[in-house]
Amino acid sequence: MTVKKIMETLSWIISALILYTSGIGIRVISPIALIIAPVPFFVITKKFGIKTAFIALALTLPAALYIGDIVGVIIFIFIFSLLGIACSYISDKAENIIDYAAKALFLAVISKVCLLVISVYFFKYNPFIISPEFTETFVKSVAPIISGTGIKVTPQEMADYAKSVSDSILMLMPTMLILFSILDTTLSYYLITYIFRKNTEIKLPKIPPFGEWKCPQNIFIALIASVVLELLAKGFPEEKIFAILALNLMEVTRGIFIIEGLSIMWYFMTKKNIHKIIKLFFVIFALLFPPLSYIMSMLGIFDIWYDLRRKKSGRNKDESNIDKRRK
Repeated sequence: MTVKKIMETLSWIISALILYTSGIGIRVISPIALIIAPVPFFVITKKFGIKTAFIALALTLPAALYIGDIVGVIIFIFIFSLLGIACSYISDKAENIIDYAAKALFLAVISKVCLLVISVYFFKYNPFIISPEFTETFVKSVAPIISGTGIKVTPQEMADYAKSVSDSILMLMPTMLILFSILDTTLSYYLITYIFRKNTEIKLPKIPPFGEWKCPQNIFIALIASVVLELLAKGFPEEKIFAILALNLMEVTRGIFIIEGLSIMWYFMTKKNIHKIIKLFFVIFALLFPPLSYIMSMLGIFDIWYDLRRKKSGRNKDESNIDKRRK
């Protein structure tokens, strides 16, 4: 390798360590750092090859151990390095963006499951769960704010609420892993395409505009399955597995329907030439405001079944043909 390539590789190694330090040590920005964690090793693999990427991983491990602990090193191996290397490798083999997205999502989920299994089995530690102690501390910290609004809340009610939140998070663990994998796979790839936007030698599957994202109709199979599981959970309340599966499958499908709804809204706002900043604000607001999220999920279901974009484009073609005949 030339001196320039060595220096560039070192710069990406340092970037990975900075993200790792932020991810395990700075709570304010740790979610962002963990979402884009695979990017540095993706870039190293893409530009310099898989062999160089594994050499970089070996050189980085002592620093990762010094910064964190053994669990942190495992997180670095699976989330920061191996996932980035694997996603870079499959990007060369993928036929299109759908092929890449499916494989990358599978790898993202598998990497998190492996991390979870190893951490829990060997170290009795779940890196994805929020401890009941942390939840209780957080709830107690917001208790004065709630009391300031005039709502009277007893300490026992706060403790019960904290336990309910912890239990819900535990039940939704599969959903959290899947949705977080979708999030980090998507945002990391957007960042990677931006990094390589001016590099004509690097070929990456192209991402279609957000307004053209379309979920296949067979997603309704998952929705029906979640309803069946919910009925089984009510019929056999002693079998907790039905309730857990129903809850997680319903939340995953709901997330997909929300994305579908946001996509169709983005499509129509683009047709109306609405500024991108306004569209981004709408998406963020819809994700954070539950009533609007519910509306988006209903719109997503309707669009998957009825295909509003096709109907709209078909109507536009008909109107265009009528105009031509009039002329």
